[in-house]
Amino acid sequence: MHRKRKTLAILIAATCAYLFTLSGRAEAQFLQSTAHCLGNIQDGSGHVIVDLGTVAKYTALFPQNQSHQDQCVADVSAAASSWLSNSGQMCHAFLAANGGNLTFYYKLGSLSWRDSGHATTAAANYPKSCFGLSGFAFPSYYIFTLVYTPPGCTPSTSSTGYKCGSGSSVSYASGSSAGSTVSIENSTGSSTSVTATLDSALSVSGGYSETSTSGSSVTISKATNNVLIWPSPGPAGADGINHDYDQFFILLNPAVAITGWHDPVTGQNHAQWSLGTKNGAPMRIQRVQVSYLRCALAGIGPRPGNSGNGGGPAIYDPAGSCSANPFLQMQGPADASAPNGWLPGLTYDDYKQILAQDFFWNASPSNPILIPTSRFVPQSTDFTYDQAGGPQGASCAVQTQSISNSNTATNTSSTQTQYQASMSLSASFPIGPTKLDLKSTTSLTWTNKTSNSLTNANSQTATATVGCTSINWTGVDFVTAYYDTLYGTFLFALDDGTGRARVLGTITDMDGDLVPHEPLKLVIGNKTYQSFSHNNGSFRFYLPAGQTSAGAATGTLFVGSGGGISKSVSIGSQATATASIPTPAPSLSVALGTAPVPLTPSPTTSPNSSSARIATPEAPAPVTIYIAVTNRSLFATAKNVTVTSIQATSQTGKSLVYSGNLPFTIPKGAALKAGATANFPLTFANGTGPVSFLAVTVKADNLAPFSTILIQANKNPSRQQ
Repeated sequence: MHRKRKTLAILIAATCAYLFTLSGRAEAQFLQSTAHCLGNIQDGSGHVIVDLGTVAKYTALFPQNQSHQDQCVADVSAAASSWLSNSGQMCHAFLAANGGNLTFYYKLGSLSWRDSGHATTAAANYPKSCFGLSGFAFPSYYIFTLVYTPPGCTPSTSSTGYKCGSGSSVSYASGSSAGSTVSIENSTGSSTSVTATLDSALSVSGGYSETSTSGSSVTISKATNNVLIWPSPGPAGADGINHDYDQFFILLNPAVAITGWHDPVTGQNHAQWSLGTKNGAPMRIQRVQVSYLRCALAGIGPRPGNSGNGGGPAIYDPAGSCSANPFLQMQGPADASAPNGWLPGLTYDDYKQILAQDFFWNASPSNPILIPTSRFVPQSTDFTYDQAGGPQGASCAVQTQSISNSNTATNTSSTQTQYQASMSLSASFPIGPTKLDLKSTTSLTWTNKTSNSLTNANSQTATATVGCTSINWTGVDFVTAYYDTLYGTFLFALDDGTGRARVLGTITDMDGDLVPHEPLKLVIGNKTYQSFSHNNGSFRFYLPAGQTSAGAATGTLFVGSGGGISKSVSIGSQATATASIPTPAPSLSVALGTAPVPLTPSPTTSPNSSSARIATPEAPAPVTIYIAVTNRSLFATAKNVTVTSIQATSQTGKSLVYSGNLPFTIPKGAALKAGATANFPLTFANGTGPVSFLAVTVKADNLAPFSTILIQANKNPSRQQ
């Protein structure tokens, strides 16, 4: 009995121990929990680029312990690295981060998000490693810039008329940056985004270089040491503004390097492009006159293939000027598209595309034209465009001014233009919807752009010189400058200023003479406008196109190149002003004059003969020499023009004595107008025969005496002060 009780006790104890063990295990299992390890990839601003989701789960009594935290860091880093190991996904992530570095973040259970690692662009070689697809496009040309011609001049056919001199010109010298901003974005499919990069191989040795990029565009500018002067020498055509003489500067051997990659996340293609030259050769830049293209399209002169036309003379030469003036025809071999031609490889379609970039290729030279202000910004610099003046219309006071678009108001609009160039592609060019997606394999679309503001990057300066017209010009006498925001050059336009007058007036000297071609500046607030007075001394300042108000009721007018004379003036469509400058010294010249044509002596009958007819004998006449004094001043009247001394010698060496009184005021000398000539005789009573030496001294108010040797054996006349 005792043994049974002992055995039962042992069984009960064992059972209790077993049950206790089972209870502990159940309680421990009941107390365990699971923590999820989450991960993502963020950019530097904390934006989630990639959500990695749950990368691991940990179940334990304390699943968020340090050991599991460390494991979560490792698991998230591994998941992120695996995701980025796919080149397309890696490129997508860095692109979404705007090219910045990436940070891996983990979150374990209820803990906050924490940094678990990084991926840098340097380590990933981004973006270079993304662009595995590459190829070259070879467009037939690219337009660097377009230089507009200044006003022309028709030379006089008279031996004494105005020959136009060096004419008008425009100079883009050191420091200027004529050029354009271009993209190829419209050559790619809608699923492709485009960015531009600089190609250092586009050497400045050719006069142009890539200077900056912005998004899909690259800006190509004239090198600062490259000087463009047009015309050189002048003039550029007849009276008026002849856009036949506008000049394109064209790159004939461009190469567009394109690299790209396909984004597997968005399905978007991405391409980078840069402009260089074919095979890295030196740039071949050709100057192309607008008339070259026009005449070739008319079928006149050198043209593509030396055959056919691009539209015929009815469209491109209705007046027949191409045939009448060979200078308008293209230069070089008859086949302009030949390798040695003026435009090798270019087609009629290329000619049309280039010509269309000049809005004014067929504009009338003598009439004002409508200027689209979305592309062209009116400048604060104007020029007079008058007939030649002076004696016989043979002289001209040219006007030279610096033009800077940085002095104008901000352009409030943006614009762009497109043109196509025929094109070939490099071998095995990777074309396709997930490759380099081009719209065409035979032509490339260039897109020129301008921003909606004027900045230092696209500011421009030039020096413009405007001369006179012939005396037969009856057109507009005012020229306004505009800035072409697409090509970074200045357009000159005839302007009648209808309805835009700001202030009108007249410039005189202290004697009341009208002063032509005097430099003028009008300052209204912080705006400065420049112009010149006309031949008749009048001047006018205009509001820029599209501007209806000057913004102020008064301004300051500065007169003279140094602005030494100034006065306050009213501003408005009816405002007038008069300003005077000190009377300048006149400019006189003395030369041998012309004697009046003598009358034929009347014959008389000799008293000794009823039939003989003889002239009445005359007594020996004193020596008489005519001289001419001319006022060659541009406008100043020469007052009290006086001969103070006369020296004369006969061929025999005898001194000749002037028969009148010295000094004396010459005929019309009280007020000899600009351009006028006084022709009068000098008579010497004590001599006969030829004069071997004659010198005359002349003076006038505000002009010191000066001597002119009019006759000197075997020598030309000379002037001595």
